[in-house]
Amino acid sequence: MKLIAANIFHIVKVIGKEEAWDHICIGSDFDGAVNYFEAYESVEDFDTLSEDLFAFLEAPQDIKEINMTSQKYIKLKFGLTSREIVEKIMYKSMDGFLKRYFTDQYLEIGENTNINDKT
Repeated sequence: MKLIAANIFHIVKVIGKEEAWDHICIGSDFDGAVNYFEAYESVEDFDTLSEDLFAFLEAPQDIKEINMTSQKYIKLKFGLTSREIVEKIMYKSMDGFLKRYFTDQYLEIGENTNINDKT
């Protein structure tokens, strides 16, 4: 979990805004990982991954690059609860991506016509 959390918090730290949490998600094929994590071999283990991530966020262990108990770490959560973060990473961020880009208009001509789109 430390490796997963370190990667997640690095993304948030680099982006430096609460919106970073809306861009982080975990795909069922764990794209980008050279080898799968034995504890989370497939999408069937998503519930376990979700529970483990929540437990880690609630009682973080220090990671070499991030002092998980520091104010700096707490600020990276941008006031979001551990449950909200887990929901974004496991489901909501991907749902938002699909709603934004998987429309007929976008897929056919590359235009985003989502009313809620801010760009």
